[in-house]
Amino acid sequence: MNRQGRNTLLPATKQRLGKQVAQQVPPGSTLFLDAGSTVMAVATFLQGPLTVITTSLDIAHAFSDREDIELILLGGKWDQKQRLFAGGATLSLLSRYRADIAILGACALHSSLGLSAGTEADAEVKRAMLAASQTHWIVADHLKVNRCEPYLVCGLDEIHQLFLDRPWPELGDQSIVPVTVCAH
Repeated sequence: MNRQGRNTLLPATKQRLGKQVAQQVPPGSTLFLDAGSTVMAVATFLQGPLTVITTSLDIAHAFSDREDIELILLGGKWDQKQRLFAGGATLSLLSRYRADIAILGACALHSSLGLSAGTEADAEVKRAMLAASQTHWIVADHLKVNRCEPYLVCGLDEIHQLFLDRPWPELGDQSIVPVTVCAH
């Protein structure tokens, strides 16, 4: 499904997740934001001062007039369907930066396989953002849970905070990743 299609799925849920995640971001942080629709919801609630590094043209546009946000858009090969930049040039640019927090959307989350993506290019960008950040946050609605896509990004043990709209019973009580359920 393309970005416009995903934007119509669970809009109120994504807004609720976005607001609660944004409230956890310390002022003055440097953030990597990927191009997911739920991460876009986070972006709409972020308060500066912040530095935002993104591959998303939509997120960059949302911050383009904000004086409290230092914006860095990582260019590269444009993916019109997903509305993001990816590829070798993007990864090269990304390697020049370091972030306090990577806030990534989930294409799919699986209790034993972890985070995965639907395209190789998206998985590469997510991996690079995780490698260049101190803290890793994943934001996902329940439609992404108990699924796996072809391109593995990381195990759950590499995620420092998981923000979901519903509990994830399959993780059990001894989850290796802290889960915040963003309730109504």
